[in-house]
Amino acid sequence: MKNKVTDTELARALWQITRDTTEEDLAERVRVFVEYLHRYAMLHRGERIAACFPDVARRCEGAAEIVLESAQPIAKALIADIQQTLSCADATVIVKENPAIAGGVIARVNDVVYDMSVIAQLQRLTAHMIA
Repeated sequence: MKNKVTDTELARALWQITRDTTEEDLAERVRVFVEYLHRYAMLHRGERIAACFPDVARRCEGAAEIVLESAQPIAKALIADIQQTLSCADATVIVKENPAIAGGVIARVNDVVYDMSVIAQLQRLTAHMIA
């Protein structure tokens, strides 16, 4: 069985070999990385690796990202409260409107999801009543 390397893992490898490098060494390290992709027939994944790279770099450098989903716009004061509650005051915040959740908020901090939506609460209530 063949072990498959994900685009995120390749982006992490690229970040590791290019961080803390001088400008002179950067081109050589990227060249070696591209040769590796070519050798293992993964060169076609370059765009996907590049798309993953900013998120991987943020995570590796310890910066958090919060994605907030709500049925309606979220007030700045509420966003600040959520950041404080989740201990992510310095995090980059992305707000998305999603009418399908009916109300409440879904917060994603990197890979952790806090689902405080009306739909999720109704599902939990239904499961509790049926059990």
